[in-house]
Formats: sequence, C-alpha cells, structure tokens
Amino acid sequence: MTPEQACLALISFGYNDQIDKIMSTLVEDDFSSTVHKEIFAAAHGIWSARKGLDLITLTSEVKLHTDYITSLGEGNYTPTNCRQYLDAILRDAKSRDMQRQCRLVYDALEKEQMTVEDATSQIMDTLRSFEQRESNERVTTLKEEIDTVYDRMDRPRDAGVNVRSGFDGIDRNLQISPGSLLVIAGRPSMGKSCFANNVCRNIARSGASVAIFTLETSGAAIAESILAAEGSIRHRIFRDATDKEKSLVGNVASRLVDLNFYISTETKLEQIMATAHKLHRQHPDLVIVVDYIQLVQTSYKSHSREQEIAYISRSLKLLAQELQIPVLALSQLNRGVEQREDKRPRMSDLRESGAIEQDADAVVLLYRSDYYDKIPPIESQPSLVEIIVAKNRTGPAFTAELTFFRHMLKFEELQTQDRKLLSSGEF
Repeated sequence: MTPEQACLALISFGYNDQIDKIMSTLVEDDFSSTVHKEIFAAAHGIWSARKGLDLITLTSEVKLHTDYITSLGEGNYTPTNCRQYLDAILRDAKSRDMQRQCRLVYDALEKEQMTVEDATSQIMDTLRSFEQRESNERVTTLKEEIDTVYDRMDRPRDAGVNVRSGFDGIDRNLQISPGSLLVIAGRPSMGKSCFANNVCRNIARSGASVAIFTLETSGAAIAESILAAEGSIRHRIFRDATDKEKSLVGNVASRLVDLNFYISTETKLEQIMATAHKLHRQHPDLVIVVDYIQLVQTSYKSHSREQEIAYISRSLKLLAQELQIPVLALSQLNRGVEQREDKRPRMSDLRESGAIEQDADAVVLLYRSDYYDKIPPIESQPSLVEIIVAKNRTGPAFTAELTFFRHMLKFEELQTQDRKLLSSGEF
C-alpha cells in the first residue's frame, strides 16, 4: 500500500485526528495519481464545509471511484504512521515539482528564452516556496520554544470558560467569554503583541489552555517575551546572558514549562482552523490568539483585500462560536490616526475592513503618548498605556491604564504612586 493510499484510507474511514492533520498538510497537487487527486479534492471539500467526512459522505461525492475507495480499507495501514505517510507524500511531491521546474528552466535556456540569472532566480523561488510550506506545518509547545531560547543563550554572540486578562482594571468590565471574538489593535510598535503575550501568560497560569498563531515573529521570540515578563528580567539577556542570568531564566522557565501553551507559525486561515479544531479536542478550555489578522493568508480570493480581510474576520468569529472558545485577534490600525491632533485611536481606524469592527464582540485599542515623542524614550523608562475598550458587547466602553515596562516586555497594573512618577518623568 502506497503512502497516498494509506492517507486516503485514513480519510475515508473516519480517523478524525489524522483527517485534520492530512487536510491541513496536503493539497491536491501533492498526489501523483489523477484518481487520488479527485478523491482528495472531494474529501477536502466535505472537510472544509465542516460536514462529517467518512466513507458514506465521500463515496457519495465521487461515485465513480466507490469500489476503489472501499478497497482501501483492506490495505495494510496504521493511523500512528500518519506522519510518515505525509512525509513520504510531500517528499515525492517536492521531487516532482523540482523536476518539473528544472525541465522548464532547461527548455527555456535551450531555446534562449531565459537568462541564466532568471533561471537561477526561478529555481531559488521554488526552493523558498518549499521552505515556506514546511515552516508553516510546524506547531510547537512553549516548552520546546523555551529549549530553543536556552540553545540561543548557550551560543557565543558571534556563533469553554470565561477567562480573565489578569488585569483587574480590565476584567471588572470586560468578559473574555466562550464564542466571543476580541480584537486588540494598535499602531506598529505600540505594544499590542507584548500586551497579548502578557494576557496569554496570565490566562495559561490560571489553568486554561492557550494557542498563539504568530504570523509576524518566531515561536522562540514568543517564549523570550513570556520568560522576560514572567521573571521581570530584561529581554536582551537572551543574547548575552551571564551564567547567573541563565540560572535566573532557568528558575523562571520552571514555572512555565508545564502550562498548556501552544505556539504555531501557520499563516493559512485553513490551517489555523484545522489546528484549532485539533487542539480543542484535546483542550476544551482553549483560547486562540492570532497575531495578526492582516498577515493571515486564505484560499478565498477577491479583487478587494478588504473583502479578504472581512472573510478572515468572519471566519475567526465563526470559529469562536463553533468551538465555543474565546478568540483574540490582533489588528493593525491605518495611518489616519497619525493625521489627527488627538492621536488616540478609534474603531474607524481599524485597517482595511469595517467588518472587523462588526464581527468583534470587543475592540481593545492601545495608546501611549510617548510613542509620538520627538525624542524616543529610554527603553528602561516605563510607559503609561491606555487600554481603550471602544466596543464591549458585555458591558460599557471604558479606558483602563497599565504600566508598560518595555525592557521587560511586561504590563502591570498602574499604581497611584506610579501615575505621579510617570506624569513627572521621575520614574
């Protein structure tokens, strides 16, 4: 039995854990046989529509191949070997694609229809596309990424329940509830990713499960951010740590490694949805975070990027409702805010789509005045950050204030004495 047949058998006979993995990993062109492509395309259509995928629903879609599909159940395959089957299919597909590209380039060079430089560029583009796809398939745990942080530190410098954000000023009036979509927005470098990481750390420490889909940075960078905030340590030590600092990081890590905290670098909406479903089966108390909406890719194509963003936003809202989990989605703001005298953001500043505002159950906007100072503040100087809850279906709109320690990537409740010091610049 070939790996292609084994994967189609797992799809056809209701192995749900393997179905999600196969559907989020393979595409139709990964199959070498026309029959296999047709079967997979039909199965993917059923799966994407969130219908039950089994032998009956599949054979009703591809009646021409009913006997063949049924015969796959008699083959010798094992669900636990699914990863090996996928690796074999992808390896063969990669080989076929590379051979095809090389033949095209060779023919073009023979006919002098392409320069050597263009040929090299085309081959490199093909290789990069393979690498990108492989990187998108990797989902890791926080513990694994903390191990990556340790590895970096050892290298020479040159070598289904309500959850709380963990900040009382926010939690008094804002519920992060099952089925809700909460949007966190801000201008670039305002601190929205750090804020989201702080919220995720607080949620995970409360006992819930968290999955961050980070489209802008690496999993190790997420781990560094969480380690720094948890231990109140400067984030730059991960590049030049002393033995004493490594020991400190080790003590901090020991408080985090057992959390149900997952990190994924998947960028495709369909893959994000599949992974969310899989993790939710393991952890019904899951909270999903997507950083950030404008970087999500989707197979849905439109002439308007605004319509694509609307589709992504609506899909995330439907995911929250279907699984009855909170989904936190980060978003960029457009440049219009920069043109106003009062640069506090508004919901109308959400970039590329009013649909985000409509789909969201809550919209949280970040603002700090020192972001606009002509002379950038010293990194160790704390900032006062306004958490503007501009939309709140479960309560009033309001503004909470937090202290942001940029050198530790950490947010804390704003104390009365801190306000006085921040206002005077004497902190």
